Amino acid sequence: MKSFVKAIYIFIVASFIFSSCKVSYIVTYQTYLEGSPEESNEFIDSIMKINFDPRPHGIDFDIENRVTNNLYLIWDKSYFIEPSGESSKALNQDVLETASSIRDKENYESVIPQRAHFKRFTCSSKNISFFNTSESFSHYSELLKSINTYTITNKSWSSSVYWYIGENIPYSSKSEIPVLNNRVVNKALKEINEKNNLAIGFTIKDKDKEIEYHFKFLIKKVEIYNRTSSDAKYVKIFELNKDNNFEIIPLGKSVSLTNGPKKPQQRIESNGLIVTCVECGKEFKLTGLTKGKVNCPYCNAVNIIGQP
Repeated sequence: MKSFVKAIYIFIVASFIFSSCKVSYIVTYQTYLEGSPEESNEFIDSIMKINFDPRPHGIDFDIENRVTNNLYLIWDKSYFIEPSGESSKALNQDVLETASSIRDKENYESVIPQRAHFKRFTCSSKNISFFNTSESFSHYSELLKSINTYTITNKSWSSSVYWYIGENIPYSSKSEIPVLNNRVVNKALKEINEKNNLAIGFTIKDKDKEIEYHFKFLIKKVEIYNRTSSDAKYVKIFELNKDNNFEIIPLGKSVSLTNGPKKPQQRIESNGLIVTCVECGKEFKLTGLTKGKVNCPYCNAVNIIGQP
């Protein structure tokens, strides 16, 4: 009987451990400003320079006033186009705490002082959610012999993401992971095909003249990382790049989210260069190549080769 109970217990514990395995995915996007030199996110003209940093939930931007008079960003004549193509007013985050409704706020503008910077975040004005957070604490008064409780309430806001940025997927066997990888890659490809319309429009007032600007951002590269329950860190497994029409390129497991490709151990022998793979530890021989990247013939990991 004890053996039977013990077997049931082991089965339950094993089932729990087995079912708790998850593979986590992170999907990152790199964009560029359409028409910009060298595919950057920078715009410059005679009156201002703007550096953009598109993100999955909106756009950070830094406007530099290059002239000796103030410029004005007219929010009521500015707009935000989501990656899906839907447009709305662009969010002015400066009025978040004072306006009861972002969408109904009218006739406001931001001054960009002469020779100064104006750094802000914006997104669709419809993409904002408000929530309250509260914190309570008690104070005991020795004089009054009483306890007073105080509560501080803060109103906060957040914006939702426009692009698929990854997920956690449970698995029961590591043989399922290639299938899950393909599922995530297909979701990323769908974003590229269907959500590549991110844009923003600014109306800038320079003295008595209003200038309308339209900035469109196109996806340049998508990188996909994963980490299983047994992995110590995320590794890049796929890269989708516009330069090769977003063809699916599987990558070796040695490319880390935080640390670049590792340099393997290598030695020169009479019959070529002997390399010890950074991932699986197996040796393989190279002839002719003394510098560059090469994939391990056993595990396909990327190895950076240099003359030892």
